[in-house]
Amino acid sequence: MKLTSIIALIKNEMQEIDNTVRLCLKRKERRNECISLNLEDVLIDSIAACMHSFYTGLEKIFKLIAEEIDGGLPKSERWHAKLLDMMILTLSVRCPVISKETKTRLDQFRQFRHLFRNIYTHNVIPERVIDLCDTLNETWLLTKSDINSFIEKMGESNETIQAKF
Repeated sequence: MKLTSIIALIKNEMQEIDNTVRLCLKRKERRNECISLNLEDVLIDSIAACMHSFYTGLEKIFKLIAEEIDGGLPKSERWHAKLLDMMILTLSVRCPVISKETKTRLDQFRQFRHLFRNIYTHNVIPERVIDLCDTLNETWLLTKSDINSFIEKMGESNETIQAKF
């Protein structure tokens, strides 16, 4: 796949993540209202699902980069964690996708997504969901900035390579 196509797919996914983050934060603003209506459990489930979607969207971007630029996904049971680890690396074919700080923040969402997929909904801890949601916007802004820098650098290196031929 051409780099221009990869970048277009990344940008499309980033727009979807933007929409998901906005929706999640909008829902969180309604917490007091939902508590007063005895609907906090419904709200928490909704916010948890949004944060699941947030990380799943990022993982789509990271998988695309790993498969189309790096040469493949990690091969292990812990491939999700290793994929995130790969995104901070400088490889011969690309610069880092995200910073170490961003990786640390995203790892909390990766762990939450894993938990969310593997427990019964009634076992979700509301305060844990809200605490993580409190970090969502800042985490997304850092991640988006990192990915945009990655796109810019990859675009520049692609132009340099094409200019040589």
